[in-house]
Amino acid sequence: MSRSSTTETDQITIDIIQSATGKSPVEWHGLMSEKCPPNASESDCIKLLTQDFGIRPELARHLTEMHFALRTKLDSSEEITTVTKTFPLAIHVVESYFTSGSLRESWLGEDFTPSLINTGRNIRLEGALPGKVFVNFNGKGPAKCQITVQHLKLASREQAEEIRKYWKARLDILAEVLKVNDTNEKLK
Repeated sequence: MSRSSTTETDQITIDIIQSATGKSPVEWHGLMSEKCPPNASESDCIKLLTQDFGIRPELARHLTEMHFALRTKLDSSEEITTVTKTFPLAIHVVESYFTSGSLRESWLGEDFTPSLINTGRNIRLEGALPGKVFVNFNGKGPAKCQITVQHLKLASREQAEEIRKYWKARLDILAEVLKVNDTNEKLK
């Protein structure tokens, strides 16, 4: 058998990770950044995933490899911040508040516009703040979804903390806007 052939575990995809764990690779990277210290070995991180989170060993290995690759790729002077919020609405409803200009402005202002949209999965936003912004959507049923905003390439921990506070406040505003609009729809 030639080396170019692949095994089942070599073919682990984002969809498999999402369906097997309920989290996207970006969410796992954020969690592993918190739980696996920078000096932790790959085997320490695999052990954490298998023992603490019940992840299958081959999936834990793959997630750890992705985490280490991303961590290596990012310059050590760059910071990342992640904010997650769950909404009692379907993905397409919440996603429309990121993709539609007028809906986006109702909670985010004119600071950001989408530069890449993968419907039902993720969006990349371009805007006034430094760094790169990725928004991931995770369906939790027909009328519930979780979004994760990951802001990359920040200059310092202080800046990352300020950006985290910014996104937390923005997502709280989005929750209020969605609640008001949902109530108005029910009154019609």
